[in-house]
Amino acid sequence: MSFKPLVTILREVVCKQYFERMPEPETIMTGEKVQAFDAEGNPDGTMAAPHLYIISQVSRTISGCKRVLDLGCGSGQLLCQVAEINPEIHFTGVDLSEEMLKRAKIRAESMNLSNVEFIKQDFTEVQGLQDKRIDGIMCVYALHHLNDLQSLKKFFKAVNSLVNQDTSIFIFDFCRLHSEKSIDFFVEYRGGERPLSREDFRNSLKAAFSLNEFKMLLDEELQRKVDFFSTRVMKFCLMIKTKEKFISEEKLDKIDQKLSLLSQRNQKIYNNAFCKQICKIG
Repeated sequence: MSFKPLVTILREVVCKQYFERMPEPETIMTGEKVQAFDAEGNPDGTMAAPHLYIISQVSRTISGCKRVLDLGCGSGQLLCQVAEINPEIHFTGVDLSEEMLKRAKIRAESMNLSNVEFIKQDFTEVQGLQDKRIDGIMCVYALHHLNDLQSLKKFFKAVNSLVNQDTSIFIFDFCRLHSEKSIDFFVEYRGGERPLSREDFRNSLKAAFSLNEFKMLLDEELQRKVDFFSTRVMKFCLMIKTKEKFISEEKLDKIDQKLSLLSQRNQKIYNNAFCKQICKIG
């Protein structure tokens, strides 16, 4: 029996100080790293269960929207699945990586999606996006790629300029652990088998902003009322979103179908672990 999980939990509970944030070595992925990143979202990949949980949560949050903006859409793996489940909504994916957007466009075409478009742009800049009559915004695993706290502040300012009191918002990302030793634990247990994936996962956790930094900037910059969620005990993921809405049985069936396509290991993670880890915090 390994005591590593218990030791890691105790370390995170007892430790009050955070290690110094280390920005991603590369803010824009290229080459083999893009392929490794994409592969982890496949049914047997380490991100498959978290992705499905997020897809389910996003769909409940943006239900009833007409036009949704995905800021930092990457390769479109998650966005295209959300678009597939919600064909009545038009989605605009925004990313600065040409290579990621190329993959996203190919993916959307292969899935015969007519409700998705992609724009190459810094997702902390919103020039030209105000005219799209956006009533929903999502941003998933993109904020830890930002260079510094000022960039995160700029992001929330940009979001605030696009929303009103009826706009649906969904944000999901890593948040910084207290100790780098805790990162070692997560990379060992959930970093995947591919060396590039493990390296990327480690860099992502090191580059994450803290819960306190997120809370501070939300209070300062975002006027829309949102709820704040995080993983239990060890705060390594956070979710920021507006209230859930009604979702049809047809969409729930589509989510269940996607669950059935995951590897047995990832189905177990989805049902017994990830879905039960996220809880609302003050």
